[in-house]
Amino acid sequence: MANPPQSGMRLFRKGSWRWVDDWISALGWEVAEPGAERLWSRPPPAATRTVVIEARRDGEDGESAAPADHAARRVPHVGQISAPHRFLLLRCAEILTALREGTLPPLLLATPTLMNGHLEAAELVARLEALEAAGAEPLEADFQQAMLRVPRRADPEVVARAGRLTSRAGRRAARLLRTGPPPDPAVTVHWAGADPAVTVHWAGAGAGGTGTWPAVPGAPAPGTPFSAALSPMPLSPVDAGSQGSQGSQGSQGNRTPEVSVEPVSTGLHLVDALMNDAGRECADGGGHMGWWAAVMPSHREAVAAHLVTYLVPNWDRTRAEARSPAELAQSDGPAGPALALLLAYRLTGHDRDAALRELLALAARDRLPAAGLGEQLAARVRWDGLALGEITPALERAAHQGAHRDVWAVVAAMLPVLLPAPGRQAPRGLAGLAELGVVTAGWAGARGEIPEVAAAADRPGSSRVTRGCRRLHTLLTRP
Repeated sequence: MANPPQSGMRLFRKGSWRWVDDWISALGWEVAEPGAERLWSRPPPAATRTVVIEARRDGEDGESAAPADHAARRVPHVGQISAPHRFLLLRCAEILTALREGTLPPLLLATPTLMNGHLEAAELVARLEALEAAGAEPLEADFQQAMLRVPRRADPEVVARAGRLTSRAGRRAARLLRTGPPPDPAVTVHWAGADPAVTVHWAGAGAGGTGTWPAVPGAPAPGTPFSAALSPMPLSPVDAGSQGSQGSQGSQGNRTPEVSVEPVSTGLHLVDALMNDAGRECADGGGHMGWWAAVMPSHREAVAAHLVTYLVPNWDRTRAEARSPAELAQSDGPAGPALALLLAYRLTGHDRDAALRELLALAARDRLPAAGLGEQLAARVRWDGLALGEITPALERAAHQGAHRDVWAVVAAMLPVLLPAPGRQAPRGLAGLAELGVVTAGWAGARGEIPEVAAAADRPGSSRVTRGCRRLHTLLTRP
C-alpha cells in the first residue's frame, strides 16, 4: 500500500469512471486492498455530488434504501452519457458500495438465465426465496434490473408462488408480476423538414396500450400489438420537379429522422429513466451499446428508440455495433417505428445478409413492423437518397424465403408514397418495386384496392410503372 501500482493510481485519480471495465478494476482493488480508493484518490472536492439509488414511488412500506456512498459520484451526470449506459454504471456503483460496507447480499437477483438477457420468472422467485431465507434484501438497482428482465408473460403458478413471499422485495416482485410488464413509452419517428402535404397515421394506443398496425390489403389479419404510435408522418407523392440528379433516385433533399418518446411512469425510478430518455443523444456516442438489448429484453421498441438515436446519424461508422440491432430480433415486446427505422438502415448497410436474417426472424415470430418498414424505406428514398435498387433485391430474397406476406405489406406501404403525380417522373427502380408487388400480392392472396395504384393504373401510357400498376390493380380487385 505504501507504493501503489500505477494502474491503481490512474484509476482512482480519475474524476469519473465511464466504462464498466473501470468499475470491475475498482471492485478487484477493493477485494485485494480494502480502502485502496480512499488512500490513492485525490482529496474530494469541497462541493460533492450525491447520487441516490433508492426505492421510490413503489407504494410499499414508505421506506427507501440507504443512499449510495461516494462511489456513485464516480458515475457521470445525467445527460453526459446515455440512460442505458448510466444504468449499467449505477449497478456497478451499487455493488461496489455494498462490497465496501459489507452489505452484499448472497446473490445478485438480475443475472439472466437466457442468452437474450431474459430472467425466467421461476428463477427470479427462487432467488427471492433464497434471499428471504438468508434474511437479506436485494440491491435496489439489481431488483429493478431483474424486473426488467422478466419475460412479459409469467406462469400463473409462478405468480402465485411469488405471492407467498413475505420480504419487502418479495412483496414488490409479487405485485409487479401480477400487474404485468412495465408500460412501454409511445415512440414517435419524424423526418425533420418533411412536407406536410399528406399525413399517414399509424394507429396505436400509446403507452401500455394495445394498438394495431394499419390494415394492408392481403397482409395477415392486423392485430400484432404494439404500444408505439407514429405521429402523423408527412408523406406526399414524389414530386419530380424537386428531384435532384438521377443519382439521388428521387431524393428531395436530406432530412434527418428524429425520435421522441411520451414519458411513462412504471413505479421504478431507474426504469423510468431508461424508458423516458430515449431519443436524447449524449456525447458518449452510445457507450456499451452492445449490452442495451440485454438490459431491456422485454422492451424491444424502447431499446430501438435508444439505438436509432446513435446508429442512424452515423450508420457508416457503426459496424462494430451491428449486433445491437441484431439482438432485437431475439427480444420481446412491441415492434414499432424505431425498430422499423433501424431495419430500413440495416437492410442497406454493410451486413445485408445479417439484416435479412433479422427480418426473417421477426417475420417468423409475427413481430415484423412491415407497414412501418415500408413507410421508413419510402421516407429514405424521398429524403435520404436511398436508391430503390438497393432495397428491392433484399425484399425479393425475403419473399422467396417465406416472408412474402410481410414483403407485400412493405411494398403496399411504399407504393402510395413513391408513385409520381400525373406528369411527373417516377424514381428509378419503381417499376421493379411494382413488379415485386404483383408477385407478392399474388402469393399472399391479396385483395383490396389501393387508391394510388388504381390512379396510376388509370393513366394513359405504357411505361413499365404504369403496366405494373395495371397488373397489380387487376390482381387486387379481381373477384
